[in-house]
Amino acid sequence: SLHDALPICGCTGSGVLNIDASPASPHYNPTLGGTLYSVLEAAFNYDQDNDGDIDLLEHNGCIAIAGRLIIDQNLAINNCPNIRMQPCSEIVINAHKTLSLTQNTIYGCEQMWRGINVQPFGRLTFQYNEIRDAQYAIFANASGVAWPPPGGNLATTIEVFRNNFIQNHIGVYAIGFGSTSSNLWHIPFSRNTFIGNGANALLPPCDQNLPNWNANNGYAGVVSRAVNFTIGTSADIGYTNTFSGLKNGVIGENCWLEVNNVSISDIVGNWPSEALIPSFNFSEGIGILSNSCLSTVRKSVFNISHHGIYASSGILTATDNNMPS
Repeated sequence: SLHDALPICGCTGSGVLNIDASPASPHYNPTLGGTLYSVLEAAFNYDQDNDGDIDLLEHNGCIAIAGRLIIDQNLAINNCPNIRMQPCSEIVINAHKTLSLTQNTIYGCEQMWRGINVQPFGRLTFQYNEIRDAQYAIFANASGVAWPPPGGNLATTIEVFRNNFIQNHIGVYAIGFGSTSSNLWHIPFSRNTFIGNGANALLPPCDQNLPNWNANNGYAGVVSRAVNFTIGTSADIGYTNTFSGLKNGVIGENCWLEVNNVSISDIVGNWPSEALIPSFNFSEGIGILSNSCLSTVRKSVFNISHHGIYASSGILTATDNNMPS
């Protein structure tokens, strides 16, 4: 049965959805290395009223996903308290397609899952969710076109607002092509909480060579490499994104990084030597790491971290910040 294909934490009960996108599925496409959502939808009619939205009446409170699910048509999933990601599973959003996730709880089973992978020119709307146990909870690939692109908004887009990122290796990882012209459109990015530890250890990684994985703490809340990134806005009132229990709060490399109104606390570890320059490849104990970036940090608080802000090989402007310890 389909439930047997999801042995770790498949959904049971009436009307729940077990989505098998693994190589064991008869609908698996080896050329793509995954399974197209449109093919599974045609076979199983998850979206019973065909409105592009799988809601509570259609998932009945539980969705389990195995394998690499490729979103190749616009889709929304709302109000699901149990989206159970099987070990090493992944959600991939194809170019020019939109996945909207609102008011869901998404978590792994026994082993980390890989996360939500937004392909160049794909779009993710991610609001009021809790997301746990992923290697890279959101992995956003920049589109590599100049901004604004010809013909309108064709850049990779993520809208990340009012979410809890808990015990992920990295919360949001945005990556470009080695040039700050790589584009990722990501407004708004606000009211998010990144917590890198908990009562239990992080789940074991899917990829055994996952760099800097640690059982006790996530590596970073937000990472931006060769992508211009803005966290919060200068008009925010209060601390609108919070980071705690992580090895690092925010890491930026080769980018224009703007950070506004964040609270960073309980950052774990001590940077071992001023003779070494921390980087994405290895860093710990740093609230905001800016490496080869044009960076601005405004109206933020840093409480218990070995370094509040560490900047190298770039330009840093830091104004109206509070560093009580």
